[in-house]
Amino acid sequence: MSLIYGIFATCMAVLLHWVSQFPLKSMGTLARFLVVFGAITGVLIILQIALKLPLEDTLSAIVWFVFLCELYVFLFTLSLSSISVKILQLLRHRPMTFVEIETTYRPDAMVNKRFERLQTAGLIEGQNNFTLTAKGRKLMFLLNFVKNILHCNRKQAW
Repeated sequence: MSLIYGIFATCMAVLLHWVSQFPLKSMGTLARFLVVFGAITGVLIILQIALKLPLEDTLSAIVWFVFLCELYVFLFTLSLSSISVKILQLLRHRPMTFVEIETTYRPDAMVNKRFERLQTAGLIEGQNNFTLTAKGRKLMFLLNFVKNILHCNRKQAW
């Protein structure tokens, strides 16, 4: 039953994430999803209290919800930034030669978009000479901490 609650909560989160784009235009896509995610997690907890559901069922539903939301966020961000997905989107409309894809898909535009996202997120600053912000340094500290816990290959640079 907890799996059904988790799936239902995730479907509601995806639906509310789509609906929230209209009143919350100023927020970033992931920030909007975090707001929706927090609200639905709160509803799951309130339902557990109000309906006097067993704590194990509620925790299990929340774990399923968190897992499915993480999968959604992964797939969502993959579709935003993956070069392979961009090429597939180009080929969806019509067959193209390598030269056509190369001229249509500009890697410099991708790099510019990523710099723009990093600046919007407050992780880097600068115009021609970029540096990490305090927020960016905190994130890199956290990522390196996780990398060390997971024993990632030291040759892979983050």
